[in-house]
Amino acid sequence: MKAPEIIELYEQTHDMNRVYQECNVPHKIVYMILNKAGVLDAQTRLRSGSDNTRKGAFGEVEFQRIFPDALNCNDTKGRNNPNYDFDYHGLLIDVKTGARQKPRGDGHDFWTLKVATAKGHPKPHVFVGFLLGKQVPYKVNHILLIPQAVADGQTGLNVTEGNAVMREYEVTEEELKQQIKELVEYAKEGWI
Repeated sequence: MKAPEIIELYEQTHDMNRVYQECNVPHKIVYMILNKAGVLDAQTRLRSGSDNTRKGAFGEVEFQRIFPDALNCNDTKGRNNPNYDFDYHGLLIDVKTGARQKPRGDGHDFWTLKVATAKGHPKPHVFVGFLLGKQVPYKVNHILLIPQAVADGQTGLNVTEGNAVMREYEVTEEELKQQIKELVEYAKEGWI
């Protein structure tokens, strides 16, 4: 089976097992084709991807749990939007997920969130960062709500317990819900 046929079958069924069975191509190759095509949904990436892919998918699934009516742009606006993951009533949101890392030598555990944006595409209004523990199953230790302008021009943000980024932008799940709703209103009025 050719790659376009594999992609078409997955887009019709969203059933990886069926695709594996019908295409008679090794699983890892099917996954690579579908991943490159950008058609894998978050649930599939959560079950089937690399460790980093699963972490990213976990963040998207977590965001969708909190905001079930958010439009997942990776699933609906063309394949894997390069700059944002969700459109929540006009507010563009890029979800970032970082796993707790242990530094070499002495130092504090930290998380890194990749916040680079692609040129020529609309930028998100905000980043929502889910900072995870080290272990699987994943558990959210902290949630950050970061304005895009704070990260503009940077490729990554390093966060440690109690540093300026954590102090300024950490929110609870309830605060995230409330502040996102407030941001939607400001976006509708053209203020952000």
